Amino acid sequence: MQIFGLEILCLILDVDGVLFDVDGYLEQNICTAASFARLPLSQLEQYLDDIRAGRIRMKGSLSEMIQTVWPSVKDERAVQFAQKFREEERLHPYPVSHGALATLWHFYAHGLPMALCTSNDDESLKHRLLSGQIERHLFRVVSTIGGGIAKPDPRTVKPIFQTIPVRPDQCLYVGDWYPDLELARRVGMHFAAVLSGFISKEIFLREGVPEHMILARFADVLQVVA
Repeated sequence: MQIFGLEILCLILDVDGVLFDVDGYLEQNICTAASFARLPLSQLEQYLDDIRAGRIRMKGSLSEMIQTVWPSVKDERAVQFAQKFREEERLHPYPVSHGALATLWHFYAHGLPMALCTSNDDESLKHRLLSGQIERHLFRVVSTIGGGIAKPDPRTVKPIFQTIPVRPDQCLYVGDWYPDLELARRVGMHFAAVLSGFISKEIFLREGVPEHMILARFADVLQVVA
């Protein structure tokens, strides 16, 4: 299938920020969890401001974020933060990105193999897909966080290439944040950015993503399919 003028044989998708809109919602969940765990919000607000401005890159996992924002935090409070954050995500599910469901079914109907590569654990992903009425069988393979491995570690896409017989340069990875972009570059996959996550168009341009491969939302990819 031709996408962006490229011959694409596999579509690899992040979940949060691609299939689901997280802009605004993610920040609220993070702040609620930090307050619950009695972690200083001033450090968190500075971290989030630095990410928006492109001064630093958002970490690929909750544990890495905690170590960066609150390096002296004790394990117990870190666990409280992570548990509360996941609880908030379940209580207040992120909305499905406009047109995402129809886009998934379009590619599925046309036989393009799809895979998920997400920083969610399997249980969190199960709740996410259920809340969005997204059927898991649409995807040939799902790679979730586990075993201490997180994006942009190339091992996160190893299950995908073990299941779908394609080369990295035959894949289009659609993501919304730094670990997605870095993962795609490390592995040699084509990358398209969406703006329904936490990173602005200006920052993606500064990172070298071509403007024509920056989309407002995942559904817009159908406009560049031939």
